[in-house]
Amino acid sequence: MNTLKIKAHELIDALPDDKMVKVLTILENVKDIINDDLPDEWDIQLANEAKVAEEQGEFITLDDVAKELGFDTDKLRNNH
Repeated sequence: MNTLKIKAHELIDALPDDKMVKVLTILENVKDIINDDLPDEWDIQLANEAKVAEEQGEFITLDDVAKELGFDTDKLRNNH
């Protein structure tokens, strides 16, 4: 076992038993987040649709959206 896992085990061992339900819930949710690194079918479909839309000229740039909403894109870029 590597040192990071050992440290994690030590931290968990130091917690009171009545807090373990919360810890397990957190760890299960973190595991789901960490395992979601690769694009899934939905991500790939969206990327493909965006590519087709761009090729067909059916898109609007972020600058154009900002201008339509009345924002000064130069100020946005310079954080003013």
